[in-house]
Amino acid sequence: MARSQLATQSFVEVLAPKLDRNDQIAKTSDIEELFRSCFITTDRASECFRWLDELRLLKQCGRIIGPRDVGKSRASLHYRNEDKKRVSYVKAWSASSSKRLFSQILKDINHAAPTGKRQDLRPRLAGSLELFGLEIVIIDNAENLQKEALLDLKQLFEESNIPIVLVGGKELDDILQDVQ
Repeated sequence: MARSQLATQSFVEVLAPKLDRNDQIAKTSDIEELFRSCFITTDRASECFRWLDELRLLKQCGRIIGPRDVGKSRASLHYRNEDKKRVSYVKAWSASSSKRLFSQILKDINHAAPTGKRQDLRPRLAGSLELFGLEIVIIDNAENLQKEALLDLKQLFEESNIPIVLVGGKELDDILQDVQ
């Protein structure tokens, strides 16, 4: 009887090189950085992106409300990065006035004159949004906006007809109820 060639072959075991503690830490930090920097599109994020696309088409404003650390900011930033020419994304810092917010938006769209008086900025921004081809403005941390900034945003939408999406937590809903 002929012996099978498989039966006569010796086993070969391949071992991964043994990493010292520093190499393990470096590999772990590389993996953590990958998770921090990469965006993994989930079903919920895809649904959000479709909804934002609808707002752009229908020329309607909206808001994204959710608890902290669920990915609202990362999803909004990813949406903006997918279409930088037609989407503006800014973060509102604590107690942001409309002057500060409008300056941030003008800088985001690379406007040549991003500063000025509050009375000058809104008309300049309203005229620039359509001229620059913007289709939607996303404002993250919108609960940090002052009431006058929210009212100025409403006027900006009425003047430009460019949808504005506010992103924030439950506090944003409460603020918007007060402002109407």
